[in-house]
Amino acid sequence: RALLAIAEENVHSRMLEKIISSAIEFAGAQKGALLLRKDGEFYIEGESSIDSEQVHILQSTALDHSHSVSRMVVNYVKRSRKGLVIDNASEAQDMLPGLHRDSYIEKNKVLSILCIPITVGIGDEAQIVGLLYLENNRASGTFTSERIETLEIICLAAAGRLELSVKAATDGLTGLYNHDYFQNMLGQELLQSQRALRNLSLLLIDIDHFKKFNDQWGHQIGDLVLKKVAQSIRDTCRKSDVVARYGGEEMAVILPETSSEMAALVAERIRKNVESLMIPHGEHTLAVTISLGLSSLNDGLRDKSALIEKADEALYKSKREGRNRVTVA
Repeated sequence: RALLAIAEENVHSRMLEKIISSAIEFAGAQKGALLLRKDGEFYIEGESSIDSEQVHILQSTALDHSHSVSRMVVNYVKRSRKGLVIDNASEAQDMLPGLHRDSYIEKNKVLSILCIPITVGIGDEAQIVGLLYLENNRASGTFTSERIETLEIICLAAAGRLELSVKAATDGLTGLYNHDYFQNMLGQELLQSQRALRNLSLLLIDIDHFKKFNDQWGHQIGDLVLKKVAQSIRDTCRKSDVVARYGGEEMAVILPETSSEMAALVAERIRKNVESLMIPHGEHTLAVTISLGLSSLNDGLRDKSALIEKADEALYKSKREGRNRVTVA
């Protein structure tokens, strides 16, 4: 049943939820996390526990910023490319080659740990696309061979779907999330923000005079500008922010738990960082600027379409008033 649910799920975030919840259930784990590989690094995309009513989709939490997994174990599995089972982690740290004392394990008194690579391909051609991390702090020897076999089947079923799902959610040129994924995540973030009475802000971004890059220098340079701007925006934002290609030369950033005032500061940093880009082209150096529009959740702005509409209006005000600026709705 779990394999069928994973195979039939087409929404990226819900697929992550089903993989994590199924793994925790079948393994007898207390908690679990799913890490996916992006740009050569692993990020925690979702986590849950038996005490939680839901899987938390974390939108790429850097491993170094996480307090929910043993980084020692994860890094060991990354290096060895093999699964690792520890029956009593609190006692076994000094007994395994390549492992050292881990403050996370000592602080949380972790007993059973299991970390399995999720791979696509065969033999030397196999690529790790993710890692499944599970632990149990109440009992040692939790992850029996029978449970591991079940988890390996789940990982095998998940591997291809995850690879396809990541591709389906990602814009092929810029590497940002695509428009469909943006719409889905904005809806989710809006719902969660309203329930928890949290701030939420949205940026819409347009590359100024983008047509001139294509017309004057050709479409390859236009593509290069898109990629450089996308990378600059992504580097400026937090891992919890959702950065997407909205369409054409427009991009969008969802800023969870961010007030209008804080979002305006982020927007200005994005603008300055893009303005400082110097894109080499032969003997020339190309300068690029962007215009930004910002809207935020408030009493008069409660639904997704209104949030987008207000950000769009603010964006076009930036363009009308000379471009290369931030306008707050």
